[in-house]
Amino acid sequence: MRVSQEIKFQNSEKNIKVLEQDGRGKANAVFQGISASNNELIAILDSDISVDPETLSHFFKIIEDGHADFVNGTRLIYGKEKNAMRLLNVLGNLLFQALISIVIKQKLTDSLCGTKVFKRSYLNHLNKWAGSTIIKDPFGDFDFIFSAAYSGQKILEYPVHYRSRKYGSTQISRFRDGWKLLIYFINSLYKFNVSR
Repeated sequence: MRVSQEIKFQNSEKNIKVLEQDGRGKANAVFQGISASNNELIAILDSDISVDPETLSHFFKIIEDGHADFVNGTRLIYGKEKNAMRLLNVLGNLLFQALISIVIKQKLTDSLCGTKVFKRSYLNHLNKWAGSTIIKDPFGDFDFIFSAAYSGQKILEYPVHYRSRKYGSTQISRFRDGWKLLIYFINSLYKFNVSR
């Protein structure tokens, strides 16, 4: 919070809002941040700055040029900085991206990258999807991908350079949250099959 306040103070000419989440977990923080936004394009970037903020300009251009409605980052194209991602995380991500690619019928290489940009018009689809799921996504990443695919958004991936975190420490419990994601995935698979 202190770093955010410093950035806001140093850039007083910009309309920067600093929020303190009223719940717990990444998904809660992301959805609360989105609800406070007001521009036509919305970006999500992990606060550990494992991806350079300047990378977002490429995401914006993809949407502004009409190539996509939803741009998802992928950390698994370029080489990663040493210790940026644990082996267990890499294996889990590979499993989930393979399963998700089958369900949404579009090949993705990274289902849990925290860097995303999308149109504000997509939020209704996101909120409807998230509100209809019994099992909640602890991170929000699956909510975004499944709802974007389910609502027919044009999804593109953009490779990012991934490095060790600059700020903070991980709040993720790999096994507990991994089980939650697996149960969430099964529930989403059912929703996709029923809709067909």
